[in-house]
Amino acid sequence: MTSYEMQIVETPNKRVKLTPVQLDVLKLFRRLGIRYMVVGGQAMRAHGIDRQTNDLDLWVARDHANATALTRFLRRVQNLPPLERLQQPNFKFTVGDPARPEVDILTSVAGDPAFNDAVTRCQRLMLDTRRVPVIGVADLINVKAASATKMESEAVDPALVDADRAQAARTAEKERRDIGLLQTLECTYENSPSH
Repeated sequence: MTSYEMQIVETPNKRVKLTPVQLDVLKLFRRLGIRYMVVGGQAMRAHGIDRQTNDLDLWVARDHANATALTRFLRRVQNLPPLERLQQPNFKFTVGDPARPEVDILTSVAGDPAFNDAVTRCQRLMLDTRRVPVIGVADLINVKAASATKMESEAVDPALVDADRAQAARTAEKERRDIGLLQTLECTYENSPSH
């Protein structure tokens, strides 16, 4: 048994707990018809990997209808970027205390895969008391690999200050560890009798 396998837990017995703010965001997203998927650390937890994380990363579709629904959401939380910005990649909006945001809303993820393709492969998994769309394991591996590659490049970028290069190296290392855990999980799924 590898160290990766030892860190995989069964989610039915360990419920992922969300904060009241995170639960409110999910309720509003559902009510407003916002198309999204959970990505990042909470996605790993929903797939059964015991990962320390406090924030909830939500990848949203960038089409006009979704951007319009997001505009309605953002009006409720009193921060309104232009509608066009919600249809472009690399936009990130945070909900909660700016020093410790509880929810990150992302219009793209590392590698910029097509949302509409990835959403067809997502799984509806439990987070707290809600069944939500969670990015599939293979897609999450690809996102983390793209992130790790970008961070490894930044870790040796002479234009960055030492602290930023060190942070990029730590992030790349974390992403590579996550990839190993997800690959182990993917092998477990492929070898299970139900697959």
